[in-house]
Amino acid sequence: MTLRGELWTLMNKPSPLLVAPSRIQDVVGISKTTAYRLLKSDPNFPPLVRVGERSSYWRLTDLQTWVRDLEGAPKRAPRRPHDAK
Repeated sequence: MTLRGELWTLMNKPSPLLVAPSRIQDVVGISKTTAYRLLKSDPNFPPLVRVGERSSYWRLTDLQTWVRDLEGAPKRAPRRPHDAK
């Protein structure tokens, strides 16, 4: 392989510090569908990072920070059912 070919392979190989959408359940414990919903609805959910023309990943550190922030967030009080009359 030429130096140019090796460089292209290196530059296009996902870093272990990046998480593919197909692997988010392994890392964070939510489905890919839920992650995409959170991207649209939760301003605190980490954005995807474009890698190349057709690939997007999450930074592992961003996901870890998001989980840590969730764990430290105050719990919501459970909703009380409306009193029946």
